[in-house]
Formats: sequence, structure tokens, C-alpha cells
Amino acid sequence: MNQRLYDYINITDLKDMLNKSNKLYANNIAYKIKEGQKKYKTFTYTEVMNMINAIRYSTYRHGIKG
Repeated sequence: MNQRLYDYINITDLKDMLNKSNKLYANNIAYKIKEGQKKYKTFTYTEVMNMINAIRYSTYRHGIKG
């Protein structure tokens, strides 16, 4: 039985996973954070990617390399 049961995305590292997820699911909700009894703040994959890029730029600008 060498047949795959489902398709998958080949991911090489965290950066690759974030880029591919953003490309595939840009407008889908990535996270929900509870703000009250029945209230949630949602973040799309694009919003999360923008936050990550802002952190990357800030750390680079301050001389922190990864």
C-alpha cells in the first residue's frame, strides 16, 4: 500500500511554513483571542504575516540577526 491517503505541503522550515500558509489562506482566520465573555479578536494569515514582518524588520534594524 504505497498510495497516499491525502495530499500535503512540503515545508522546509518555519519561514517556509509561514509564507506558504499566508499564500494559501491569506484571508482566513489564523488566530482568535478571547477579549470578553463572548467577544473575540481575530487575525487573518495576512495580518499575522504583517506582524511577523514588522518584528523581523525591527530586529534587523537594531542589528539582531537570526
